[in-house]
Amino acid sequence: RGQSILRMYYNELNVSQKNNIYISRAKQFIEENLSEPLSLEQVANQVFVCKAYLSELFSNCTGVKFSEYVAMQRVEHAKKLLICSNQSIQEISQNCGFSSAAYFSSVFTRLAGKSPRKFRQAVLKNTA
Repeated sequence: RGQSILRMYYNELNVSQKNNIYISRAKQFIEENLSEPLSLEQVANQVFVCKAYLSELFSNCTGVKFSEYVAMQRVEHAKKLLICSNQSIQEISQNCGFSSAAYFSSVFTRLAGKSPRKFRQAVLKNTA
């Protein structure tokens, strides 16, 4: 019986991202709550699994850690706001769930390759 449970657990970890219901639900919850603080435990509770399991499942199915995925989604949302709104960098950082504009700028620069301000300037320059 123990081997059967372990085999089922192993098989579930190897299910592709598209077919894993826990990952799909977690991604949806993250997308709907980007402006809020998001913890692994909170998301795990929302999809009804333990946080250690979700963490392992997330890494196996998406190829990135939970926290990195959340940061990537927040930066993508920030890019849209930088392009489509006149909100300040501070306002965008808050709307994307970052604890401070400085931290937002640091994460954005690491993931996007340029600061939020330079990103916005480049987009405006290319559309003018």
